[in-house]
Amino acid sequence: MHKYGIIAALLLIMGSIALTRPTHAESEPNDTPAQAIPIEIGYENSEVGATLTEDDEDYYRFEAVANRTYVIETYDIDGTGTRATGLWLYNANETEIADDEFGDNGTGNANARIVFSPTNTDTYFIRVRRASFQTWTGTYSLRVLPRYDEPGAEWNDNNDNEPNDTFAIANQIDIGLSNAQTRLIFDNSNLVSADTDQDFYHFEAVADRTYVIETYNIDGTDARATGLWLYNESETEIADDEFGNDGTGNVNARIVFSPTSDGTYFIRVRRASFQTWTGTYSLRVLPRFDEPGVDRAPSGEPNDVIPLANAIDLGATGAQTQEISANRDRVSNSADRDFYRFDAVAGREYVIETFAVEEDTSGNGTGLYLYNEDGTRLADDEFGNNGGGNVNARITFTFANPGTYFVMVTPRGFSSWSGPYSVQVCEESCRERVYLPLIRR
Repeated sequence: MHKYGIIAALLLIMGSIALTRPTHAESEPNDTPAQAIPIEIGYENSEVGATLTEDDEDYYRFEAVANRTYVIETYDIDGTGTRATGLWLYNANETEIADDEFGDNGTGNANARIVFSPTNTDTYFIRVRRASFQTWTGTYSLRVLPRYDEPGAEWNDNNDNEPNDTFAIANQIDIGLSNAQTRLIFDNSNLVSADTDQDFYHFEAVADRTYVIETYNIDGTDARATGLWLYNESETEIADDEFGNDGTGNVNARIVFSPTSDGTYFIRVRRASFQTWTGTYSLRVLPRFDEPGVDRAPSGEPNDVIPLANAIDLGATGAQTQEISANRDRVSNSADRDFYRFDAVAGREYVIETFAVEEDTSGNGTGLYLYNEDGTRLADDEFGNNGGGNVNARITFTFANPGTYFVMVTPRGFSSWSGPYSVQVCEESCRERVYLPLIRR
């Protein structure tokens, strides 16, 4: 063989070795703490293909550091039930300190799970056997995972950044449109687990700012797919859209929140409550329109809620042309909508108009709504009845107080209209004034 061909072959072999995930197979006997098999921390050090026979039990040992957090899981157990293995955790004195004896804590591809934070740096022992009151025998895998921000934390880039099914192993998501992530809720119906797949994320939030959390771009024609839950650092739920009811346009589930304190917050994504959905979703955490990290696509999206409103300049020269998207192939609970914001002074009349709208065969076009900063509706032309000529919908309003106000453009009430439109906000009138010269006689 040519020498360069030999080198290429060697490089290919070495690359294959580098890409192969290191796993470890169980070796018997390991039925007592004294016979415990060492297991290293990290998903790449999983014990894969271990077997339990009738009345068998397997012991493992690992070194843990005080005040760190570890997630111990049995996983990838073939079957359709909810119980197979149980887990028990012991300290160096062989005193039990935690258990999931019924295998009730698993989700996704995990069957049994223990999350613990030791108070002492020491050796700890894991016992795996059939779940209490079960007769299961078979093959399982075992892993000991560190917390997301502690040494050895890593995820499987080739498997959707799993494992991430609980707080301690949450994936990081950064704020801003460009930091959105696309992930999967897996169908693990062929694996033993107490509950379906779920994905956890963590992000840093600043007190008194506003954040919009959304799942979006989910293929389908239903109104529901994902649910969203939001938690603080104490793992206390502070908000949810568990049914995926709050989405609009290409958004399925949405949470809008303003934290009262700086800190780490957690997002959980899973199937919406009482649904069986599995599939691909995207997730984003967006800042308010006037806060750091704001970004928009060329289409002006996302702008479906007040905190994401686009700025619009006053006058006919500030008019914008945008589109109400059909999104008929996306899972969402309501039609697309676009929000705009402008500053108004007290005591002056403002005219808000949509124009150059191509109505459908039923005469449907846009609806218009006006809100204050609190989200209170001040006026509307819901059915687009106030227009005329080239104007489709119109609101005329005089503000009692100065401030920032918001315009929402939607399909006309009770219609499914979609298409391009133009919108403008003017003081007193959007018509250009024509000044005739004064002729003195």
